[in-house]
Amino acid sequence: YRAARALRPDHPAVLTNLGLLLNQLNEPAAAVPVLREAAKHHPNDHVAHFHLGAALLATNDLDGAEAALRKAIDPAHDSAAAHNLLGIALQRLRRPR
Repeated sequence: YRAARALRPDHPAVLTNLGLLLNQLNEPAAAVPVLREAAKHHPNDHVAHFHLGAALLATNDLDGAEAALRKAIDPAHDSAAAHNLLGIALQRLRRPR
């Protein structure tokens, strides 16, 4: 993915998949800036926002995770996984309602 990023630095799938991989490798702090870039370049990409929210949750940036996950949830892309992670973030923020 890093080689692909060198060729296509703002391609949404390249950025999102690189960030996802970094998060899966237990490197959420490295994943966050990549996923922020994906979300910045592609603000309507619900997948980028979902994975950004997951990485922010892993780094304990609960407010950031909440914001990203709310962007991941919209009527056209309603995701049980995004709702679940948003619920976890809100619970940790002590806002379970």
